Amino acid sequence: RPEEEVPFSVREYHGTSSPIPALIDYYGDSRSIYGTGLYPTDSEATARGYTKKGRGTQPVLYEVSQKRTPRLFDLDMPITPEIMQFAQSDDVFAEALDANPTTTRELFDEVRSLSRSEYGLSTDEVQERFDAVAAELEILGFDGYTHIGGKNTGNAPHTVRIYWKPDSIVGIAPKEEVPFSVREMPDDAAYMKAVEAGDMATAQRMVD
Repeated sequence: RPEEEVPFSVREYHGTSSPIPALIDYYGDSRSIYGTGLYPTDSEATARGYTKKGRGTQPVLYEVSQKRTPRLFDLDMPITPEIMQFAQSDDVFAEALDANPTTTRELFDEVRSLSRSEYGLSTDEVQERFDAVAAELEILGFDGYTHIGGKNTGNAPHTVRIYWKPDSIVGIAPKEEVPFSVREMPDDAAYMKAVEAGDMATAQRMVD
């Protein structure tokens, strides 16, 4: 089944280089790899890595707790008829299908790569396409995505969840403030270049 129900007892973490004043619907920006949303993980070490990314100077590691059990679409499962129907209606997604992706995650990665190399789309325009997919899945009752991280970087596997409307699903509380160090901060321009090129392995290594 292309879905996962997350039990209330799951422990998740989210790292950021700047404090989050309040969770809002569709939290995130154009640097988010698979569309806007809050990206927590069950790996504290991976979340801590994200405190080193971005332009902020007040890194915070958050604990994330569920308010209810969300219904999540598994990006690592084979492409479903709903995703296929959407893909065939969009020019970039349709061309991405020519690469014969087997999972939605592989399809998204190919779309991001093509968007930059063949269509010259901005990161915001790519996000709009991903968010359009999320809107279709939301109609079907999904609250976000899930996938296994670490595959492209050789790091330990960890579960990543993406909540499209996090305020209705989870609460966050600072676990600790992380000491800021300029030397630990990855090159934000290099990170964006990797994301825009669809080089997810390089982008992930910068924060893992």
